Amino acid sequence: MRTFIRTVLHFFANWFFNSLCIYSGSRFLPGFHLIPQDGIPIYLLVMELGLLLTVMNTTLRPVLLMLLLPLNVLTVGLFSLALNGVFIFLLDRFSESLEVAGFGTGVAAMILFALMNIVLQMLIPLDDDIIYFSILGQRNAAKNAGAKRSKGIVMLEIDGLSYPRMMKAAESGHMPFLKDLLNSGSFRAHSYDCGIPSQTSSCQAGIMYGRNENICAFRWYDKKNHRVYSSSKPADAAEMEKMLFNGERPSGILNNGMSVNNIISGNASENVFTISRLRPGSREEIGRLNRDIYYFSLRPYLLTKSIIMTLLDAGREVLLYGWDFLTGKAPRLNRLKGFYPFVRGATNILLRDISAVMVADAVAGGKEAIYTTFIGYDEIAHHSGPDSHEAINALGGIDRSIRKIYEAIQITNARSYELVILSDHGQSFGPTFKQRYGLSLGDFIQSLAVTKSVVGKKLRVVSVEDADDNNANVMALLSTFGDENSSDLVRQATGNIENAISENEQDAIEAAQSGDNDILVLASGNLVHAYFQDSDDRFSYEEIEAVYPGMIAEMVRHPGVGTVFVHTESGPVAFGKEGTRNLYTGEIEGKDPLIMYEEPDLRAKQLRYLMDFPSGGDLVIISPVYEDGSVAAYEELIGSHGGLGGQQTNPFLMYSSAITHERKISNSCEVFDVLKKIKNTPVPVLTENKSEDTTSPGALIRQIFNIRNWIFTLARTIFFSPSAYREAAENASFNGPALFVGFLTFFSTWFVMNRYFARDKTGIFVNFGVLALIYGIEILASYLTVIIFRGRRKPWILIRTMLFTGYFGILWLFLLTEQAAHVWFLVILLLRVVTFTSSVITAGELKRRHSIPVFIILVILIPLLTVAVLMINNFIRFVSLELEHRSLF
Repeated sequence: MRTFIRTVLHFFANWFFNSLCIYSGSRFLPGFHLIPQDGIPIYLLVMELGLLLTVMNTTLRPVLLMLLLPLNVLTVGLFSLALNGVFIFLLDRFSESLEVAGFGTGVAAMILFALMNIVLQMLIPLDDDIIYFSILGQRNAAKNAGAKRSKGIVMLEIDGLSYPRMMKAAESGHMPFLKDLLNSGSFRAHSYDCGIPSQTSSCQAGIMYGRNENICAFRWYDKKNHRVYSSSKPADAAEMEKMLFNGERPSGILNNGMSVNNIISGNASENVFTISRLRPGSREEIGRLNRDIYYFSLRPYLLTKSIIMTLLDAGREVLLYGWDFLTGKAPRLNRLKGFYPFVRGATNILLRDISAVMVADAVAGGKEAIYTTFIGYDEIAHHSGPDSHEAINALGGIDRSIRKIYEAIQITNARSYELVILSDHGQSFGPTFKQRYGLSLGDFIQSLAVTKSVVGKKLRVVSVEDADDNNANVMALLSTFGDENSSDLVRQATGNIENAISENEQDAIEAAQSGDNDILVLASGNLVHAYFQDSDDRFSYEEIEAVYPGMIAEMVRHPGVGTVFVHTESGPVAFGKEGTRNLYTGEIEGKDPLIMYEEPDLRAKQLRYLMDFPSGGDLVIISPVYEDGSVAAYEELIGSHGGLGGQQTNPFLMYSSAITHERKISNSCEVFDVLKKIKNTPVPVLTENKSEDTTSPGALIRQIFNIRNWIFTLARTIFFSPSAYREAAENASFNGPALFVGFLTFFSTWFVMNRYFARDKTGIFVNFGVLALIYGIEILASYLTVIIFRGRRKPWILIRTMLFTGYFGILWLFLLTEQAAHVWFLVILLLRVVTFTSSVITAGELKRRHSIPVFIILVILIPLLTVAVLMINNFIRFVSLELEHRSLF
């Protein structure tokens, strides 16, 4: 019943929106004209055209997209945008009420429609259920109804967001949904230490498999095979996963699950935009990917909106950089270099939207485990800073996507899910090494090597310091379909895109692997692995000193070098400016060089783990932590991670309060055990927060004026979103808004009653009493219904929910218009029955099977009460007239 009602409401909502867009296009778009028809009001013409457009989007769009799926894939969904223009063109051909100058005008009209959709969603977030729960998800939900399955887990990673910044964003209102989850008491956020290297491929391997051995950094060198590994290269990322198991059968957190937009797959059976599985291995996988793009394209405005917002975000980046340049903001990077504005737009908008849709669909389909990464914040923070206005704003969009996925979890009946929100690492801030000292670390090491070398030859140092680590995700978005089974055109197009985006890194890697160099310097944030090519084996401290005497000591003295780690005969040793520390024995000479990174004993344990990696550098270099808390990245990023210092090793885990995990996490590998435990622990029912004042007059007034806290939930209840009803039932901070909405509804209804039934002041007061009595009877009847099916519950939860969601009563004002008053009467009556039914089911925690009997009870009760009102008022009117008649005689 609820699904049917929502479907009908969605259709009418789209009809209204399309009609509004057609009228706006006729007013503001050249070449787009409405043609008046004799005797037909203009609003009827607009409604007719809106209806035709809605029908075409509902019926023709799925068929055309399926028939022309390869074209839609090749154009990365842009064909879906052009299809909207085709429908406008068809309206022009088959309707005498519309004149369109040409196909381009039709496309321009649909772009205008998408822009209006964007503005509308800024005012009222109507897309929460209409857009982000796709046809595929609804079909899967129906197919899996009643299926008994094991518990599932949904993991949503916010790349690069540290625990302190997440908490600050939640408290400041930039992530209101995460704040709601934390304030409800149902979720708790925990800080943990991801260890070193603090970068995505290593951390995701630890999170998904419980092991990340020999993933030394974002990029490193295999001296045996003379090969540079980069986490942004699909072949290398795939090899990383294989190396973790040495031929053993992998077991990851995503067994039988789905990976979306990650570097590591976690052994998922379905992978979308996953770097290590970028090339699908079978036609079945290709078909699944095509299907995902197909269902994403079905919504007439979603893809258009996402593309427009992506382009606007790229343009916004150009303007912001221009402003930073004019105002002399420092530190500052050249953010117009290469494809960065478009990479930012794609990661911050397009990939986020697609990932949210696919995760919601996977939830509806009952996937056992689902993991996706939102990379927009990390990408922007790298180039603008992790605390910049641009980066913090990106968190708002991620927060909305998490809310939509949460709602999909709440309404699915395919499987019971646990939700985990986490980050893999944080970010640290500061001017780069090159910005501080005028040369790159590679150039500095080159000068040292030439000065210190006893060989007497010209040395060549190759440094790989490419900073575009999230480009891989954009390549995954664009080239998922460029595999060996694709056409030559697709492979050529996607190959050109990959080469263009990764050109800088690829050139440096080819130079590093050429064999014509003496030292390789591979940077990952403020962490560097340096390799000496004098031997295929690891070079020890003693061997380095024999060839480059005094080089390490001179290196450590540089203000941009914090600590240098190198293997000695007695084990790996950390060299600092005022002392050393043996990572095996713990022996410290002079001042402990690890003090600057806080918790030196923990850092020693983490660094010992890193130094034992077979492919680790002969020298491992980490920048200092400066007095202002900043670090110096060895690649051109002012927000960086990979090493130590600042918040880069301080990510977060957010999960059900029912889960207890007391052990301190000091490596991302330990997160794997936590996730396995979460998967097998149920989420508790949300309860009222008794410690918070929610009923005093002052608290009620504050709740009403905190509009941002409740207006979005109220808007979602228009489309009978179950999670919105649940929020109204569970969130005590909605007490004030519920009274406010109930007040408006009550007095709107009272005003209409007075218009029809009150002849004097006595009638006005009588109507007030009758209406109050009706409200009381409705609430009492609803509460008794809950008791019948569920037992005694807290009555004020039901009252709050009914008042908050009973706003359809305001529509009684339409009865004041004499035209079609009887139609409005029936529509409003039905809406009140439906909202009351939803309120009783949600607030009373009733089962789905109770929906029909509750609906029947209320569909009988409310009309009877309405009839009773009419009878009472007619009786009062009769008595009043009779008394008036007698007084005349």
